[in-house]
Amino acid sequence: MIQIKGVIKRLEARSDLGYWAVGAALVSLLLAMALGAPPWLRLVLQAGFIGGFTDTIALHMIFTHHRFLPGSGVLERRKDAIVESLAETMEEHILNPSLIEARVRELVAGLDRERLLGGLNAIVDTFRQDLILFISAPDQRATITRAVRKEGGFWGDMADAVGVVTYQDLGDRIVGGLVRQLEEFRVDAAILTAAERYVGTLDDFLLEPGNPLVRRHYGSEKSVAQILFERLDARRLVIDKLGSYSAAEVRDIVERSIRRHLAWLQAFGVILGMAMAGVILLLEWAFNLG
Repeated sequence: MIQIKGVIKRLEARSDLGYWAVGAALVSLLLAMALGAPPWLRLVLQAGFIGGFTDTIALHMIFTHHRFLPGSGVLERRKDAIVESLAETMEEHILNPSLIEARVRELVAGLDRERLLGGLNAIVDTFRQDLILFISAPDQRATITRAVRKEGGFWGDMADAVGVVTYQDLGDRIVGGLVRQLEEFRVDAAILTAAERYVGTLDDFLLEPGNPLVRRHYGSEKSVAQILFERLDARRLVIDKLGSYSAAEVRDIVERSIRRHLAWLQAFGVILGMAMAGVILLLEWAFNLG
């Protein structure tokens, strides 16, 4: 059984399987005619060849235009309609809000708090050094020092003037404190719980409308997923991408994707033709007995 499955898999990988099947049916038919095989065998082989040959012509007509084959080259002639259809299919059955929401809920349900904390801290670690360098930069130190000087007032100016504590020292202390806080900062369970109280759980934040954080920063009552989906515009994305290809390029993309599967249709045409011929012969035999 395992060997048979292996043979089938190897055959499935061959894009020329259909042509071999049709060719084998034709050779068998010619040999049967040359060797004077029984009429019933010639009929079965003939039906198999006709079934496979007509399937081959029909599939060829999908991809290639010939003047002597009316209706051929449908992929090239109907490129825009096919692109529109693919875009609608993507929007309705693959990238629609309901499917995305279900998938997000499924992913969030399988995400435990420890993994979430680990992921958040990994993000923090990625940007930690950049933030430290940004805060420690001379321009930021100068900005902090100016802010302290602005708020210091009369007594602050006096302390700075007599050297009790200078604005520069205060700015350096503030920067140093911020750097130490950033170096030690980790997202822990308490922080995560506080965040959930404010923005809700991860699936609430992504999927539920009316989130306060989204309302504040985007001025919208929609969920994060709804905002992203609207901006993504999957239908327009597919149309713009495939629309940039020529008709011949779209044809080649589709053909490369399904050619191997179409080969089985050709082979099945041979098998079905032979099977139908066998059924007809059996029916004729049964009627003649009656």
